Amino acid sequence: MNQNVSTKQASLPQQELPGSKLDIWAVLLDGLIILSGRWKLLIFGPLIAGALAYAGAFLLPKSYVSSAYVGPLDEATAKKTSSLILSPLVLDATLRKFQRPPFSSMTLDEARLYLQERIGFALARGGDPKLASLYVLKAIDSQPARARDLLATILDSLLVAMMPAPDRIASLKRQQEIVDLQSADLSSAITRLMNHPELLSGDVKTGYAPVNVGDMIKLRTEGLIRSEDLREAIAGPSHDIIVSPPTMPTIAVAPSKRKIVAVVVASTLAFLIVLLLVRDLLLPLLAKSVYQPKLQRIGNALRLYRVRS
Repeated sequence: MNQNVSTKQASLPQQELPGSKLDIWAVLLDGLIILSGRWKLLIFGPLIAGALAYAGAFLLPKSYVSSAYVGPLDEATAKKTSSLILSPLVLDATLRKFQRPPFSSMTLDEARLYLQERIGFALARGGDPKLASLYVLKAIDSQPARARDLLATILDSLLVAMMPAPDRIASLKRQQEIVDLQSADLSSAITRLMNHPELLSGDVKTGYAPVNVGDMIKLRTEGLIRSEDLREAIAGPSHDIIVSPPTMPTIAVAPSKRKIVAVVVASTLAFLIVLLLVRDLLLPLLAKSVYQPKLQRIGNALRLYRVRS
């Protein structure tokens, strides 16, 4: 029995069995030999592909970014503003006002999705999200003037969307009336006390304790501040929130020719390396192994397919 097995193994001295170990270092050296022998292809191939990609980048449509600074906004207001900008409330209002190509030829859903992908809202460089900071609102378009006009329309729609609802306005007005009435009463009381200094002195016999005018003045001041805050809330945000208006872009931000060339060069180099290693290293190894018959069948099938096609 053992003699038969030994005889069979001896009859296949040049075949690699499925479980046999490969000499990794020998394979790596063979791969380096193959690649070093094709160094011209590996150098000039990616360079030619990069040159073609650079030339083709001039044919791609350009994109321009218009930006505007808004704020300063606290963290809560910034989150609310970010949600409003991408909400149908602002997008639909913008699309109704901005009836220009390419939006005029789209359905509402298509235009809304197209617009969402071309709007950006982020914290300005150097800002702190935990503090009141400036934020940058951007709009991208293939035409500089249209990008600026689109951003201006978005800002107008945003300011309208940030206005409080009618019910909210009515509630704020009622609160303001109450605060103003309390402030007026405090002013009258303070004036009376100041006109009658005797009221500011205590009486031990009767147990009369004078009113602290300082506390009353403080309450009145707080009321006036509260009234002013309510007045601003009723009026809603104004154009003063726009620190700098939308800019007119002059330099295209896309396509990035350097990025395109780098990606094409790297991809071409990787493709050539894989192609050379597969063709000159992997396939010969498989052809000398026990998988050679199956590899031959695959080759025959591919040749037959080419003949039929």
